[in-house]
Amino acid sequence: MSDTVQIYRSDERDARRKIFNPYADEDRKDKKLRKKEHPGEFNYARTGSNFSEIYEEAKSKNQIIIRRVYKPNIGLLIDGIDITYRLASYYLWWAYLRDTKISPVHELLISCFQKSLISIYTAFDLTLQGLYGAARPHLRFAFESLMIAKFCSTNPSSEVFDKWIDGLQIYFANGVLKKIKSPNTDGFKELWHVLSETTHSSIYGSQPDLALKDAQKDIDLNFALICLLSQWCYHLLGSHIITPSMRYHANRYAKANTDKITPGLRTKLRRVFKEQLVMVGKDTLLLLRAYRSKWVI
Repeated sequence: MSDTVQIYRSDERDARRKIFNPYADEDRKDKKLRKKEHPGEFNYARTGSNFSEIYEEAKSKNQIIIRRVYKPNIGLLIDGIDITYRLASYYLWWAYLRDTKISPVHELLISCFQKSLISIYTAFDLTLQGLYGAARPHLRFAFESLMIAKFCSTNPSSEVFDKWIDGLQIYFANGVLKKIKSPNTDGFKELWHVLSETTHSSIYGSQPDLALKDAQKDIDLNFALICLLSQWCYHLLGSHIITPSMRYHANRYAKANTDKITPGLRTKLRRVFKEQLVMVGKDTLLLLRAYRSKWVI
């Protein structure tokens, strides 16, 4: 038996590759035409702009372009997050009354809900500025948080909750994904793979520059995931965080007449979510359905 360790070697290792060539375009062969045509491209000109100047210019100009191209989608994404937060504001106060019955994992649910909203909106803000690569770690955080939250709500006795409380490492694949018997988790695993490979230091990680050239698919994906995860947030709020006891106290004692106000908000949110789904594909719809379904652990 050989003790030789097999070392992985890429077939592309010895291939001739251009790691960086800022003047590769046909119209840049003439030295006089070597200009930065796309805000956010790096040409490493000795007398060119500083990195910080390139960065700030790209953010400013990218946001103008993205807001124009995605104008209808942007309003819907903001409305979805805002209304979800507004609904939460009518109910969450009542969790702290002595006689209100709350989820046994309430602390985790609230933390994951709130932190996910922060990360989702941060990813939204970064994507608007053309920083789609920088947005991905926030999307991954929200994805994992919302998955862990529903997992623990479905199975409060799980050790995942205890590890979360004590700040211990949770092995997401083995501790959560592989423990879900229903629904089928293939879609969750695929999304986690996509978010992981783009947030680690790999050939797929981050983004090549700050230009919008060739970035449409990445921006589309980010907006689709922001739509998906914001709808997950609402499901977590309505089906796992807000208990019947919290609804009872809010509807009976709230001075704002919660039972009269919230139905209108929920109706508006359902319309917003329905319009949001026009911008996503079949796979995203399946992930939404899987998250909303009844889980068996």
